[in-house]
Amino acid sequence: SFSGRGHGFHGSGGRGGKKAQMRHCVRALRSVASAENEPLKQDLCDQGAVGQLLGVLRWFVGRPEEEDAVALEIQTDCQFVLSVLCEGDMHRKVRRVVLPSHGAVVRRLTSSACVQELFGSDGVEMLIQYLSLDAALIFSGLGHNKLLLSTVDCL
Repeated sequence: SFSGRGHGFHGSGGRGGKKAQMRHCVRALRSVASAENEPLKQDLCDQGAVGQLLGVLRWFVGRPEEEDAVALEIQTDCQFVLSVLCEGDMHRKVRRVVLPSHGAVVRRLTSSACVQELFGSDGVEMLIQYLSLDAALIFSGLGHNKLLLSTVDCL
């Protein structure tokens, strides 16, 4: 172990080192998922990447006090990876669901092992929470505008 600010894998202490490490891990996952390699994407789905990413997003949704530029970058990258993993699946069907509480029409992805089992209604509800973002935050300069665009891309 070494001393430092906690930004290394084996570092301890520091100021937000675990969040910085998560940012780098999600950024690496984003690069891997962006590769035009369909078996790799399917393997990520089979290994539970969709559920893990939804868990990370749920963690951030439950902690609005944790919102800083790094947290928003992590959330944006997680949503980008979800979008990439769930697009282009040959067995995916799109079904429209009208949400009575919001009166909005949302595409719900079904009939895919990657999407139906793992993304499902929990993922759609999480996206609705992100779409319900306070409009004033979009112009805050922290990156909420990118987060909103990545949320729309997940639909």
